Amino acid sequence: MLKQIGVNFFASVTVTLGLPLSTAGDNLRAPALNAAYFSSPNSANWFIYAVGIDPVTATTVRLYAVPFAVGRNLVAGPASTATSTTLSGGAGNSSPLTEFLNSGTDRLFHVVRSGTGRMSVYNITAAPPAVQVRSLLGAGLSGGAIIVDNVSTQLQASSIYFAPVNVTPPSATKLTQAALQ
Repeated sequence: MLKQIGVNFFASVTVTLGLPLSTAGDNLRAPALNAAYFSSPNSANWFIYAVGIDPVTATTVRLYAVPFAVGRNLVAGPASTATSTTLSGGAGNSSPLTEFLNSGTDRLFHVVRSGTGRMSVYNITAAPPAVQVRSLLGAGLSGGAIIVDNVSTQLQASSIYFAPVNVTPPSATKLTQAALQ
């Protein structure tokens, strides 16, 4: 469930994202707004992306694009699977979503800890559903927070960092732009 609380703290809008993630042993992580939410005057371009369980299969993890109406209010009701994408890796603990705009391309990064772990990169520049552009599989890819360092054409710049969870000894992973293309 995604809930938008009004500025007066009394009014709210609720969007149901399929089944509760707790049915798959997960919890809702931080959703992410697309870049158009901040830059476009057209409400048809504004979306917040969040993870939920498909209500039909009860096991498929989906990335939902939830629209806004004029006034930047969420469109209430159940989220549509028509504007969602099946996430790679199936059910498992997921990272908070990280949105990053680079050279006109709006990307969304997501990690799901399922088996060995999987990081996926989605293009969310156009209208939903999101288009997966890259998927990386590996033991170090598990549901920690993701940080993008900057936008640059210099070597070792435009990298992303994340820390695997439940890994001993603790470590951090760095992926350079070349590994993401």
